[in-house]
Amino acid sequence: MLSMLGLVSSLFSQTPGSGNKSYKLTDDVGDSITAVNDPTQWEIGTFVGDSQFGQIKLFSEADLDAITNSNGTATGRSGLFAITGGEWIWNETSLTQEYTASSAKLEPIEDLGDFVGAPLVADVYAQQIPGSKNVTISFWLQYDTSKSSNVYIEVWFRESSNEPQWERCMAISNFNTEYGWNHATSTYDLLVAHTQSHSSDRVDTTWDAGTEKLNFKGENCEIRVMAIYPKEDPNSPGTLSPAEQQGSGWDGYEVELGDQFVLTGDAQVNLAHPDYGPEPFLANDYFLSYIQQNNIVRQGTANIDGKNFPVYSLTSDDFLAVTGVAGTAGNYAFSGFNQTTDQFGSIINECIIAKVSLQL
Repeated sequence: MLSMLGLVSSLFSQTPGSGNKSYKLTDDVGDSITAVNDPTQWEIGTFVGDSQFGQIKLFSEADLDAITNSNGTATGRSGLFAITGGEWIWNETSLTQEYTASSAKLEPIEDLGDFVGAPLVADVYAQQIPGSKNVTISFWLQYDTSKSSNVYIEVWFRESSNEPQWERCMAISNFNTEYGWNHATSTYDLLVAHTQSHSSDRVDTTWDAGTEKLNFKGENCEIRVMAIYPKEDPNSPGTLSPAEQQGSGWDGYEVELGDQFVLTGDAQVNLAHPDYGPEPFLANDYFLSYIQQNNIVRQGTANIDGKNFPVYSLTSDDFLAVTGVAGTAGNYAFSGFNQTTDQFGSIINECIIAKVSLQL
């Protein structure tokens, strides 16, 4: 059973807001005000929206004096503040995380205007539900409303911060917002968070860890949440690619934590699809499928010409299967598409593997 899940780094570092607004904490950390009375009370201040930092409210000097019991810290101050420092406590009755203001702080913020750019995940919180093997996950999600009204969500797990390999969590359910309609399968896709008319909000979901991590125990586990705009089929407007097809492009491997490999100088070898020869895209798909179906574990990373490529340990039979020619067993870097020029000057894309050795 999972004993504890730590908080996890978010995918992006921008500062989100509410109503398609983004906010930033002021640079002076000494500007915060410690609350004595609950600053979330509706009669104190004017609610502006939510953010990764907490509620955003507009406080007058009188409001701040009421919150601090006129202890002098609010003299001459007013403006936009984020309410931070509260606690999230699991409610056994409602089976949800509830916010409790406890020694909250008011952090002055700046309004940065409309939120634009990549979808933003922040303030990820994960905890095992007592008495079960389910993990409740809560996070802040914000997206650019001019780009999409649906955002694909990926949840990843690893046993500790020392582990280089994350695992994708698939038993995900219970988004607190509408499920996104998947045109490809004509079903509601649990891996799509549809935030209705809201461009920013907290999203709550549950991971059934018991079905994916049988008999597992860990004290330092981590959860990572990634958000991706869906891809639309250019030949069929309104049809979105399923989450498992469009993906994030990340394979869950932390390059800086894994073993590093270098080229041995052996000749690179083109990959081949057994039915279609060395056609690069088919060879690429065949190689990745072969790796997954045969449970070949990634060994590390090789940096080739400034780019990082995954390294796999192949037997001589594996080598023959993915290249179509005989070769020796060893560690090989899958270096993707290599551009070369033929005798006529035309650019050719080749999908290759290169033998590598552990960097000493």
